[in-house]
Amino acid sequence: YVDLVFPVLHGEFGEDGQVQKLIEQQGFPYVGCDIPCSELCIDKKATVQALRNAQLPVCNSIILSSPSDAIPDNITFPCVVKPNRQGSSISLSLVKEAKDLAPAIELAFKNDSSVLVESFFQGVECTVGLIDGKALDVVEIIPPDGFFDFDAKYTYAQGKTEYNCPPTKIPATVQKRLQDCAE
Repeated sequence: YVDLVFPVLHGEFGEDGQVQKLIEQQGFPYVGCDIPCSELCIDKKATVQALRNAQLPVCNSIILSSPSDAIPDNITFPCVVKPNRQGSSISLSLVKEAKDLAPAIELAFKNDSSVLVESFFQGVECTVGLIDGKALDVVEIIPPDGFFDFDAKYTYAQGKTEYNCPPTKIPATVQKRLQDCAE
């Protein structure tokens, strides 16, 4: 007998709603996002549009369907390049100079048929979880090299990432705003 499924999977199948469909088909209760939320969150294009529709602040971005697609002038350097429907920062690149843009786009296209390119916003990395629509405490993330990429999340070749809760660098007023935005 299964009391509860706790799916802690990343990327395709684990985060995109597919495993949730299988769990629901079996009639088991589970924790985490439901199918529609999972499908939305794995799709960066759809997520950005939903955030814009909710009038939340997001960086300028474009979805490329081909490596030869033009990048509009409102995308400035540095910028971030990532596969549109991939998780765990797979093929994520921080591009600081124009000469590095094409290789980053090619890398992202190795893991998806569409790619998100967005202006980079320098700030403190953080996350805010939700339970039943209510925001949890803000978690401040401090990657050792200043960028929360695959290494900073999982392998730590550049050093160990810090996760601070409560945050040490985020003022209380900003934490409240982050929680409001998450809700």
